[in-house]
Amino acid sequence: MTETQTVSPVEQFQNFLASFQDSKGEYKYRQQISQLAYHGTRYLIVDFNDLVTIESQLAEEIVERPDQYLPYASEAVLAQLRIEDPEYSSELTSIHVRFRNLPEKTQLRIMGADHINKLIMLEGLLVRATPVQPFLTTAVFKCKCGNVITVEQTTSRLQVPSLCPDPSCRRT
Repeated sequence: MTETQTVSPVEQFQNFLASFQDSKGEYKYRQQISQLAYHGTRYLIVDFNDLVTIESQLAEEIVERPDQYLPYASEAVLAQLRIEDPEYSSELTSIHVRFRNLPEKTQLRIMGADHINKLIMLEGLLVRATPVQPFLTTAVFKCKCGNVITVEQTTSRLQVPSLCPDPSCRRT
């Protein structure tokens, strides 16, 4: 009876990073990882076509479940960085992995519910950007008597309690 060994996604991705060679026979990602400290970057750009060539199943999983698989890819890059440049790796807690050249480009106008929780590539021109507006979901108020009141916020206007719910206080 033969035992099949399962390789974790982190190991799969790290093996890809360590062993992928470009058309010239150079270790493309090992070189990029060793240059991270020189450039002071905290991310690695991976050509998705390279990943599909070597690890097609892993590539498919990244597209289908990026929330689960992108942390594995980041962990693998950090592990490979510990090999390539231990000094720089000790300064970092995480490295982001960015993919380019995904098989399909999604137009922003047709993006819909079927794209939720998927890794997609958008192409477009950014015309305007506005800062993120925080949205209050729960507000906590403390009365002078010490009673704490929690109010769920359902609108953009702040909803405050009118009276303290403590019968002995009843302050506004």
